[in-house]
Amino acid sequence: MFITPLVDLGELVPLNEGVVYARAEYGRLVAQISEFMRQNGPTSAAEVRDLLDTSRKYVIAPLEHLDQRQSRAAQGRCGSC
Repeated sequence: MFITPLVDLGELVPLNEGVVYARAEYGRLVAQISEFMRQNGPTSAAEVRDLLDTSRKYVIAPLEHLDQRQSRAAQGRCGSC
């Protein structure tokens, strides 16, 4: 795949087969979503879609990615859970 070298260099963040973000843009998305959730609590995909003014396709991928990161982090904190 033509993006593999850019992923290897850390320039691109692949979230699934159809959604890839530039690292800087992904960082901005994560910051916006995190801040919104900090202020508003649990958030729906529709709310994030409206926040980012984009389609559901481009909202679900980062939300799933963030959820996976949170799950891995929680498992690390838990130790032998």
